[in-house]
Amino acid sequence: MVLEQGRYLHHIIRGWCKIDLYWFHNYYVEVWFLYDLKTIGLVRALTNKASLDPYLETIKLRVKT
Repeated sequence: MVLEQGRYLHHIIRGWCKIDLYWFHNYYVEVWFLYDLKTIGLVRALTNKASLDPYLETIKLRVKT
């Protein structure tokens, strides 16, 4: 659902994963793509500002404090 209905915002590379950030129903959601397996390894909703810190270095996000 996130891939179809969410709004893609940005991505980061971490080791063997490409992590896409989406805005989905009032949440920031990460989708972790595993290069070696060519599959999604993890989907997680980010619930605090600290989780968004890796993205805040390269893009501007509206974050509630």
